[in-house]
Amino acid sequence: MDTNELLQVDKDLIRKEWGKTKNDIIKDILIIREWLKTQKHLPEIPSDNAIEFFLTNCKFSIEKTKQNLDMYYTVQNLIPDLYQKCNPCSPDMETAYQLTF
Repeated sequence: MDTNELLQVDKDLIRKEWGKTKNDIIKDILIIREWLKTQKHLPEIPSDNAIEFFLTNCKFSIEKTKQNLDMYYTVQNLIPDLYQKCNPCSPDMETAYQLTF
């Protein structure tokens, strides 16, 4: 099983756990995408996968997802160094992962 298949299995299990169908997710993504178009202060509209990631982390709450997306991109604009210098594969990040997990 390759990584994409594994990720799809995980998505399917998560959706089932929360009582969501793929069509529910597509509808939620469209709602959030339309909202994002009205948010001129945000630099970009994320991909559908990114929006689904935020939805999942917000337990499929559309309002919480909007708040989290807004905060994510606002902080990214206000403190660009925080995001530009963050390499998840760097030795410092590896050490941080090992210490926290």
